[in-house]
Parts: sequence; structure tokens; C-alpha cells
Amino acid sequence: MPEITQEQRERAIAAAAERIEDPLRSWTRPRQDDCPICFIPLPLKRSESMYWICCGKSICHGCVHSQCEAHRDDILKAFICPFCRGDGSKCDPKEHPATYMKRALKLANAGHPTAIQNVARYHFHGEIGLQQDKAEGLRWYHRAVEAGSADAAYNLGKCFWEGDGVDKDRVQALGYFRKAAELGSVPAYCFIGDILIAIGEIDEAMLNCRKAAMCGWSDDTLFSNLRVGFREGFITKDEYAFTLRENQAACDEMKS
Repeated sequence: MPEITQEQRERAIAAAAERIEDPLRSWTRPRQDDCPICFIPLPLKRSESMYWICCGKSICHGCVHSQCEAHRDDILKAFICPFCRGDGSKCDPKEHPATYMKRALKLANAGHPTAIQNVARYHFHGEIGLQQDKAEGLRWYHRAVEAGSADAAYNLGKCFWEGDGVDKDRVQALGYFRKAAELGSVPAYCFIGDILIAIGEIDEAMLNCRKAAMCGWSDDTLFSNLRVGFREGFITKDEYAFTLRENQAACDEMKS
């Protein structure tokens, strides 16, 4: 946790001491998308699920593994989408960039939030054979946010925070991170917490860090902030224990 002033520390400790009940006791964590095969909530980290461009569905690694095991002797069937049964053999953007982009644009133009956000990323970073065009990427990011993409709001927040493709604007950045959290982005809670700690808003920062943990996010920096918050008296013993229990419950829900 960054250095904070004595005044900020005392204010956060006083706020914790004055709380009669935990403000997050009745908080409902944002619902994450379920795997369309097993109906278990998808992992929070995108790397722990597979996105299929044929139908625009994300499927947990457990169901993908089951598909591969079931067709171990027929590699072509192992590449069939477990959801729509479409041919997934050409869903690798590195091997078939033109086909992948064509399918991505088809989904994006149909209003699919994830597809729109992906097209934005391809333009912004110059991926899958596209020329890098940050202005075009930003236009797609804004379109994705309008369609309800939490990832796009989070990425716009990072752009404004870092001044990447836009003028650095930390007020706008915080606004987009809050929008991302509102749309269900759990990493956005972590970023909001880090920003608020940096500007000395410790009480609200701890609330956002706790929300991220209660959603099942596991990150060394996040839990370091929570441990320091508990040790310094910014969150109470009951609040800390409740946060850890909710974190474990959320993680158990996502086990595939």
C-alpha cells in the first residue's frame, strides 16, 4: 500500500471505529456470466476460459477439456464448438486471421458486446494482421461500452489513466473504472481501490478492495492492501473475516 499521511490514517481509523454494522454485509456481488455448458460461473480471469468466435460464447476450461477427452481419437471433433457445434478449427486468430476477423465483425455488427470489445482491441493494438489504429480502436471501445461491455469500460479507464491514445485524464479514468465495475468488471474494483488509496480516500478504497475480494478475485496486491487495512484498523476484524469467507465462497462457485 502506498504511503499515506497521518491525517488520512486517523480519518480512516475513526471511520472504521464509528461503523455500527458492515456496509457490505447485505451487498450483492455482480453476477458473472455462466458457462453455457455446465452453468457454473465463468472464472474472472479471461485466460481461464475459452472464447469461441463461431457463436460468441465463452466456455470454461473444464468443459473444453471434457470435449477434448471425449474425442481423444478424433482430433477434428475435438475442435467442434461444445455449444453451437460449429467448426472451431478456424477459430485461431493466429492461424486464420482473415476468417477470425470476418466472424468477429459479424458478431460485432449484430451488437455482441464481447465481439465489439475484441474488434476494438484488434484495432487499438494492431492485432490479427490489422494496422494499429488507436483512434479507430477508441471508437469501437466507446461503442462496446454502449453495448454493455465491462471490459471495454475498463480498457478505456486504463487509456485515460495512462494517457494511451488520449490525453491523460484521471477523473475520466476513474469514471470509466466505476462504469466498468457497475457493468460487472471485478478487476475494476481493484483499480478503483488503488486510485483511492493514492489520493487518500482510504475508507472508500477499502470498500472497493473488499468488493473485489468478495467477488472471488485473487491477487497479491489486493490481499496485501486488505491485510494492511486490517492491521492499521481501516477495516474491522469482523469485516476482514467476512471478506475472506465471501472470497472463498465465490472461488468455490467458479470451480469447474
